[in-house]
Amino acid sequence: MDHQLSDLIRDQSGERVVWEIHQVTLNRVPGYGFGIAVSGGRDNPHFTNGDPSIAISDVLKAGPAEGKLLVNDRIMSANGVSLDGVEYATAVQVLRDSGNTVQLVVRRRVVLPSSPEPQTIRVQISKSRKKDDYGIVLGSKIYVKDIGTKLDGNSLQEGDVLLKINNHSTDGMSLKEARKMIESSKEKLNLLVRREIPRSSYAVESTAMQNKDGNYMDGVNNYTSQNVYVQPPTRLQLDDKSNLAPRGRTRGPMMEPGSLERSSSPASHSHSRSRSGVEDGPDPPRPPPPRSQDYYSTGRRLYEDDLNERKQMPEPRLISFLKEGSVGIRLTGGNEVGIFVTAVQPGSPAALEGLQPGDKILKVNDMDLKGVTREEAVLLLLSLQDQIQLIVQHRREEYEHVVGNQRGDSFHIKAHFNYEQPNKGEMSFRKGDIFHVVDTLHNGVVGSWQVFRIGRNNQEVQKGIIPNKARAEELATAQFNANKKEASNSESRGSFFRRRRSSHRRSKSLSKDHWDDVVFGDSVSKFPAYERVVLRHPGFMRPVVLFGPVADLAREKLLKDFPDKFSSPHLDSNIEEVAKSAKTSGIIRLSAIREIMDRGKHALLDITPNAVDRLNYAQFYPVVVFLRADSKHIVKELRAGMSKAMHKSSKKLFEQSQKVEKTWGHVFSATVPLSSPESWYRKVRELIDKNQTAPVWMSEAKWLEFTSELYFPPSPQPLYYPIYTLPSETIRYNNNVTKQYFGFV
Repeated sequence: MDHQLSDLIRDQSGERVVWEIHQVTLNRVPGYGFGIAVSGGRDNPHFTNGDPSIAISDVLKAGPAEGKLLVNDRIMSANGVSLDGVEYATAVQVLRDSGNTVQLVVRRRVVLPSSPEPQTIRVQISKSRKKDDYGIVLGSKIYVKDIGTKLDGNSLQEGDVLLKINNHSTDGMSLKEARKMIESSKEKLNLLVRREIPRSSYAVESTAMQNKDGNYMDGVNNYTSQNVYVQPPTRLQLDDKSNLAPRGRTRGPMMEPGSLERSSSPASHSHSRSRSGVEDGPDPPRPPPPRSQDYYSTGRRLYEDDLNERKQMPEPRLISFLKEGSVGIRLTGGNEVGIFVTAVQPGSPAALEGLQPGDKILKVNDMDLKGVTREEAVLLLLSLQDQIQLIVQHRREEYEHVVGNQRGDSFHIKAHFNYEQPNKGEMSFRKGDIFHVVDTLHNGVVGSWQVFRIGRNNQEVQKGIIPNKARAEELATAQFNANKKEASNSESRGSFFRRRRSSHRRSKSLSKDHWDDVVFGDSVSKFPAYERVVLRHPGFMRPVVLFGPVADLAREKLLKDFPDKFSSPHLDSNIEEVAKSAKTSGIIRLSAIREIMDRGKHALLDITPNAVDRLNYAQFYPVVVFLRADSKHIVKELRAGMSKAMHKSSKKLFEQSQKVEKTWGHVFSATVPLSSPESWYRKVRELIDKNQTAPVWMSEAKWLEFTSELYFPPSPQPLYYPIYTLPSETIRYNNNVTKQYFGFV
């Protein structure tokens, strides 16, 4: 990666700024793409200063761009194609068409230190009496003016100041004396020099440090764009200003760009709960929200602060000992602030080796503990056998701050199973509930997490205890197996779809009983029991799914009234596969949904609730609106006057909608009552617009890159809930955990 420095300028805020020009080559990696997300463009300028540049909005952790690009780098060209002044869609298309390798030229804004520049001052000094002196004592310094070609440029540099020559101080030494001493040295010359670091090199050094971990560009090959973060719920007063407008088409949640390597610096800011070009410390496990920080900052100030802190920090120490029974230490902290030693058992091997309270554990047997929860750290130490090696650093003040403010773990989860019969002292919850986890080792016991339930408006509304991850996985698996057994033993429920029995039907058609199993039954969820999530704007046009007794009417009306905002893959004439054969007329491919989203429209989908769950897993996050009727008479009234082709039993539609709400209510984004025939359609439109602009709880995990297409096979009944499955999972159409008390590990 090459770079050059542009001229020094001073911006409107008075900061001294230089622009670095970097040339970067990225190779596309399966599962990561190029590892970046982009934003901006002539049609989507930065909302505070109107800058239309195409900017890097995110860098995927461990992707091909980490260590090469930073958030807020401006892309000047891609493979020789200029991106100055282009629209967002044009920039995305250029990146998509770049093949497996792209060469980027980017500009990077670097803020120089705020120390004043050298000044030339004209001074006139007068003497009160002629015999008096001026009171000035002059001195000189001996420095390297030039370096010959025979010298290794890494050992001496022009401008180095000589402090000692062969252990002789140069204080008071004349230039002639210094030259003579150097020439009298025979085979070896020992010099002690002081090197002044040029200001412009701070940014380069800062960038190098910041990029030790770095790589990043998630689904540019799919459809990347602006990645917008929003403030998550918190009990603290935090700044929640976002630095990006909620527009564009971000391809899923991106991982945080690599922050500065801080293995020997304090972690008092290790979880900044902020999001901008740089972080306030080591990467938390997943992306934090935005910060009202300069949109174009590059880490210069952070680098200076880091240097100052490192000067005050003791060096990391190696604590190595043989485990004898227990480890003999007690821990505090968590993924937000790091893992600290809060007590050491007297006489234990760890104590004899010098481990003490206030030590921060940086590594355990070469495993980095950055972003590790307290529970994970405890289980790791419990699992170790024989020799244990700890890299620790004493950070007493930081430790006292962590203990005094009761800081430790902090992350959000989404539940993917129902917990309706909790143990004593625990909270019940249902699928889709969101929690803020603040302690993964509640009361020092492995097995329970302390959380805050997230309610409406994403506010913390209830404090309580829930099972930890391991217990949750067991409970979710047991619940699925029980439901599956009950379904297989129970009598068939009423048919959800009426199957047309004709000789030309495909042999793989589902029976009416199996349709109920597909729609209402629990499938093997790809989600973990607890999914780590973060609140952010998705940045793309979300698909729309409608359920209820008049969902088909609403879909038809939206497509007719707003063709510029909605499009249906069922009816899209741009899909070649649909035009080729009537046999595929009911199939929806994932690429067809992407194509509609890339055009800035809502993909209006007619799919099963089960398919919604899978779309969420694929991180398309559809807006799901349920149309609720209070009785079959309202359904009959609303469907009066419909054509015979769309005529359906009002009673049947009403019963079906009740079943959908009972089983799949957790996937609904909003509900519209059908009590008013005049207003329900308007409310549907308003809720779609509202949800499009609202933040969404999105997975912290990176986008999945599917190796094969996702399909929506045709429904037995046109325009009603086609099934969507992965090819590898296509449906075959045939007739209490022991708790361990944790005192000392």
